[in-house]
Amino acid sequence: SRPRFRRHRRHRTASTRPERHIGVCMVTKRERSGAHVRMWSVNYTARGQRKTKTFRLHHFPSVFQAYQAAVLFRQTQELAMYRKRHEGLKRLWA
Repeated sequence: SRPRFRRHRRHRTASTRPERHIGVCMVTKRERSGAHVRMWSVNYTARGQRKTKTFRLHHFPSVFQAYQAAVLFRQTQELAMYRKRHEGLKRLWA
């Protein structure tokens, strides 16, 4: 049988902001109703699995505030990822 592919893919757009942050990008997602929704997407790792959290623009007063919330979330996740990695290295070399 033929492999089946998703009908609606998320379309990623490159961020043009000068203060870009690694792991945070703007995406446009198509809802079940067919409407296109813009959001900031944050990629991070938790318990060895890659995860994604979205910050929808209509939940925030401005696009920049949504971006700030996404960056703050990414920074806290980066600290958690760094601590986990550092503890593993300490155990390895101790």
